[in-house]
Amino acid sequence: MKISLTHRQEDSRRLMHCILLFFFALGLRLLYANSVLEQFVELSAADQTSNKMGYLTPDSPGYLEPALNLMKGHIAQAVSLTRPIGYPAFLALVRANPTTILYVQASLLSLIPVCTFLLVTVLTDNNLLGFAAGLLSSISPSGIAIGSLVMSDALFAALFAVLFTAMVYGTLRNSPAWILFSAVVSGLAILVKPILLFWPVVAVMVSALIAAFQDGSRNGLRRWLPIDKGRRTQMLVLFFVPTVFMTSWAAVNYAENGIFTLSIIGDLTLREYLATRTEEWGMAGHLPSDVAVHQNQNILRKRLETLPAQERAHAYLSESMAIFKKYPTQAIKTFVEDARENALDGWDYFPRQLPFSQQKLGRVFERLSGLEYRLRKVALLMIFFAPFIGLFTVRVNPSPYERRLVSILFAMMLTFLCFLTSSGTTFWTGPRILYPAEILEISATAMLVNTLYRSWNASECT
Repeated sequence: MKISLTHRQEDSRRLMHCILLFFFALGLRLLYANSVLEQFVELSAADQTSNKMGYLTPDSPGYLEPALNLMKGHIAQAVSLTRPIGYPAFLALVRANPTTILYVQASLLSLIPVCTFLLVTVLTDNNLLGFAAGLLSSISPSGIAIGSLVMSDALFAALFAVLFTAMVYGTLRNSPAWILFSAVVSGLAILVKPILLFWPVVAVMVSALIAAFQDGSRNGLRRWLPIDKGRRTQMLVLFFVPTVFMTSWAAVNYAENGIFTLSIIGDLTLREYLATRTEEWGMAGHLPSDVAVHQNQNILRKRLETLPAQERAHAYLSESMAIFKKYPTQAIKTFVEDARENALDGWDYFPRQLPFSQQKLGRVFERLSGLEYRLRKVALLMIFFAPFIGLFTVRVNPSPYERRLVSILFAMMLTFLCFLTSSGTTFWTGPRILYPAEILEISATAMLVNTLYRSWNASECT
């Protein structure tokens, strides 16, 4: 009875922490969204239609046009080779109303600090540390501002936080229901943003890594795979459920556009960004200027825009491979530079989202962006070094608990690498691409702090 009462009290405390984090994060995000909406109305007609100011970006029409077709019932016209149906369907669901879009996105983003708290708390059994991690997620400049853009990033980031937390919890608790929930959400996330194209494979690897240590502490690692058939079933679910989402949409694209693909945005990005910068780097002999890259992109777009969709998709890939073959060293350097920029950049959309606040708050925004840049440097080191530091601490305190944390740290690093690798194909995006992985950086840092603290206490006791 006492144990049951203690569990109920602990659940109540965690629920209260979740509620506090959600509403604190929501307040910040709604305040920012409201400011963006108010200032957008004050923009000139030219700025409002430029797709470069306020909550609109050059990518926004690519989502809004299919959303409007969905609202009119023109399903076939909503099928796009570049933008999967996920985010346009979300926009159609909220009637493409800017106020509703930004407010709903603010609400969804407020789930990320809650997921951060739950992830850290479940893994470390430390409510205070989890709450601190959740607070850090709540005040993230990118996390506050990214929802005030008509872009898929906010919805995708919220879905990823939910699916990853559910997958870790389901693996630790050996819960088929949570695993299935994570797999379904991952399928939806892929239809929102195809950056998770290889997630079914990564999810199986991550879940297997966590489960191996979880079950191996009891059965022995070498005996784990042939023994636990239930685990293998769960991994099949993690692989096949999102794969069904992807192949289904690829079939729709084939029926409408003659190309069996989830999206050609990957090939387009490869050609217009990574290959273009590589080509300019190869010709210049050094990192090219933004002006040179931009001119190259404009020439490329004018040349390819008249081609039919199938020919254009083929040209993206074939031309990219030709450039990479011609400049292999520059291709590697460009990829690393792109990934580095995306991993470290602070939020730089403040001047475009809040143009009328620059006179009073311009320096504040610059400092926030600079602070985020410095914190991302630390976070990048943490996500890569935390697993190896954890391995060292296991030698001091070789308990099953510590080994489990180390396995999850490696799982988080693997997941982060998935995002970092994808970010290497593009540039000029700011932190949008890697923001969904911020939950991994914060959680890994919190877990490392917990591991070091426990190891210190263990060494003191001995």
